[in-house]
Amino acid sequence: NELWSYGEDVYEVLKGYVLFRQSIKDYIAELNVLAHEKGEPILRPMFLEYPSDKECYKVSEQYMFGYKYLVAPVLWEGQRQKRVYLPQGEWKDIRSGFILQGGRYILTDVPVTEIPVYERMVTEKA
Repeated sequence: NELWSYGEDVYEVLKGYVLFRQSIKDYIAELNVLAHEKGEPILRPMFLEYPSDKECYKVSEQYMFGYKYLVAPVLWEGQRQKRVYLPQGEWKDIRSGFILQGGRYILTDVPVTEIPVYERMVTEKA
């Protein structure tokens, strides 16, 4: 169905995610090249990017989208907060723009209209 098929409120939420995807199209193209040439998966378990971080082997409800974005989807109906592990480094909450220090768990609010996504503050693949 088209984005607008679900009503104005849903349309605004979906439009935001389409615009975000459009804004990272060059990054997605880069990930496709890495997948094709080196076999690197686009969606990755946390430990693949952070093999020396033991905590990354424990988290099962979040993943990396390439090497740059940490995605922590809401998986349970009615869930309004989520515990998210941020590995070492600086992370930008794409919802608020705030920069967060990693190496710790955070508790974040998760309104039904948002998916917690954090951008790893690096300029290129490690």
